[in-house]
Amino acid sequence: MPPEANVFYRNAIDNIKPEIKDLVRKNAENLKGNNVDSLVKALKKNRQLVNYKSAELEAVAVLIMIQASKNADADLKQLVLARAKNNSVTATEEQSKNILNYKSDMAESISFLMQKLAPYPERLINNLK
Repeated sequence: MPPEANVFYRNAIDNIKPEIKDLVRKNAENLKGNNVDSLVKALKKNRQLVNYKSAELEAVAVLIMIQASKNADADLKQLVLARAKNNSVTATEEQSKNILNYKSDMAESISFLMQKLAPYPERLINNLK
């Protein structure tokens, strides 16, 4: 994941509206794919975000994907700990590979969106306050 994405996330998550913060966390838990277009389309349909512009919706999408990636990190940690306890190598390795592939795809999508948001990330965060 690009370092600027982590900086953007830290700056945003502490400052955005609590409703948007909740929306980010809930959507990150339910994010199954990493298709940026479908995520932004779903956000456009969200009643809480109806007045937001496209760039602001993309910023929320980035926050959701970063949170989903952080959730995947936690899942991966749980798998490693479970593997150490149970010595169940086969299932854990397959799950680990799936999570790592998911994180890799997510990082690409985040990088793509961060390039689009690069000129004005602070302004987007201010718009989400």
